[in-house]
Amino acid sequence: VAVAGAGRGDHDLRVVRVRSDHEVHVGRERIHASSRIDKRAAAQRRTLDLNNTAMSFGFRVCFTVTGEGSLTSDQEFISFVAKHTGHPMKLSSGTRGINIGNTHRFSVSGGPFETAESAQVAAEHVRVALLLRATKTRRGIDLGQQSLKGFSMSAYGKQYVADLLKVPAVQEDHLGITVFRDDPKPQFVRMNMKGLVSSPAQTLVDDLSGSIGHYKFVSEKAEVAAGIYAISHFVGRAPARFLLLFVSLETLFVPPARAKDAQEHVQSLIETTQKANISSDDRDAIASALTFLKARSIAQTGRDLVTKLLAGEKYESMDPATFFTHIYKMRNNMVHQGKIDPPVIHAILGETDRFVSDLLKHHYVEP
Repeated sequence: VAVAGAGRGDHDLRVVRVRSDHEVHVGRERIHASSRIDKRAAAQRRTLDLNNTAMSFGFRVCFTVTGEGSLTSDQEFISFVAKHTGHPMKLSSGTRGINIGNTHRFSVSGGPFETAESAQVAAEHVRVALLLRATKTRRGIDLGQQSLKGFSMSAYGKQYVADLLKVPAVQEDHLGITVFRDDPKPQFVRMNMKGLVSSPAQTLVDDLSGSIGHYKFVSEKAEVAAGIYAISHFVGRAPARFLLLFVSLETLFVPPARAKDAQEHVQSLIETTQKANISSDDRDAIASALTFLKARSIAQTGRDLVTKLLAGEKYESMDPATFFTHIYKMRNNMVHQGKIDPPVIHAILGETDRFVSDLLKHHYVEP
């Protein structure tokens, strides 16, 4: 229950140097509450348990953009009508008393609707429109995509906070879509918390003192891979960081040539393709793809490399080759099939980071 004076729950997120009673925004005012993990759907669809069809409903799509002041306005909210649906809506700043031009957090809200389902549909239309604008303007927008971060309050906790602030109702303020009961209209709760993992500066000095001039990269590819690995820690969303870690891993690979008889077989397939009675575009594309088969695949190269360099290690109770196959399949599902399971990716991210780190350590040598 995220209320003033509350401690952590059994399943709450523990962060270094962050204790209970840290701040949240309630109705854009600061009170204290504890943090927790809340599993979220891939597109952040947050519909409450609202079964009474006699109620009226509203929606809110909360988002942040890159950089405070990226939208210019001296107003706190701007009302408008969606031309194609006819629904009245409102663009608001994320904090009461702060103009749109002085923040990077916003929301688009609408209502009332007769059912939660119709409010959800309207909110989805807004979400698509926001992503379209981000694509057209080449600007970043955070709708909470694939994020598990959040907090929640029980019905008792919401009533407690509402009574504390003397407002009719409160609701968690999450990035993405929230559908809520519109009568009474709630004020929204937002948590502000920052975790930090630190180490003594002397540790860095000692490491540098012993390694400067003592090591070099085994190849240019290894240097590129190390740079990608380092920058991956600045990526907030787990799916994006997972893919960047895999890019770092794949950069290390140099697929060796297949055996002579295998190459000869592939060459025969290329020659057959070049003689085939098909369009030149298809013929050239197929022949080009076949050319890559003269070398071992990424999957084979990866399994061979990690088996050689990480022998004896275990990752999620798997040997290195099996773990590599596991995360390679996850990567393919994301990239080629658009299948993303945020809880699974969050769960495997730490071991993937350790896996890539362990492999990179073998790519520094003494000059």
